[in-house]
Amino acid sequence: MPYAWHIDNDELKPLFEKQLSKHSVGAYMKLYVEVGHSFWAVRSQHGEKLKLSEEYSAEVSQRKTELEFEVSNLQDAINASNSIISNYQQEIQQWTSTVKYYEAYCHQCTDELNQVISSLQRLKDCFAPIMCGEVIEF
Repeated sequence: MPYAWHIDNDELKPLFEKQLSKHSVGAYMKLYVEVGHSFWAVRSQHGEKLKLSEEYSAEVSQRKTELEFEVSNLQDAINASNSIISNYQQEIQQWTSTVKYYEAYCHQCTDELNQVISSLQRLKDCFAPIMCGEVIEF
């Protein structure tokens, strides 16, 4: 449990302003003599807040880890989806090229058929009188 020092003797206050390991042996002796008389440990006023803060910090840390894992999974899913989309885009481009080829081929066939129909129509027009029994003199 976090604690604070209750210090009755103002001469001792400077000893608590730095870490104990930074003091001389004389300071340790003075603290040894005065402990329990001129100063003593008391429950920190902020102890409960500190405990709650540490618990909250642990929860936040755990939640952060969970969210980072979720983000990683979502990023993997996005990468997989992007790969699938890229494959579909390539397939679409291939089919688009195939469609353009067949459209051009169909237009060419249509043009050639129209020429054949036109030639046949002219031939029909030339032979129509013969077919109807008319005699053509040259």
